[in-house]
Amino acid sequence: NQVRTNISSRFKKPSLMQSAVGMMVRQAGPGFIGEVDASGEITGRRLPFMRIQEVGGTVKLPAIFPKNRQALWFTGARHPFASARPHNVKIPARSYLVLALQQRQAAIAEAFTNQ
Repeated sequence: NQVRTNISSRFKKPSLMQSAVGMMVRQAGPGFIGEVDASGEITGRRLPFMRIQEVGGTVKLPAIFPKNRQALWFTGARHPFASARPHNVKIPARSYLVLALQQRQAAIAEAFTNQ
């Protein structure tokens, strides 16, 4: 499905996020409603970070102190740190759901006009 493909192309380790994506079709009167969900409602695998990846936002990180060592070491850092102060991290939007709808919009419209 297009949502899983988009997740795969946007994230380094996509399998956990892909496992939260579910699809369901249900009858609504004389027609049908198709749902694609990444909140975990359908699959039961709720991942709270899925929304912020789709729409972007700011995360407030608390102060971090070492537990088992004398200093913290972050990948890519030039030197160790005694602690990390609280700070905000801006996460850019990396749309995978809305993008999938846009990518499949013509095929969806065609399916309904050829009935």
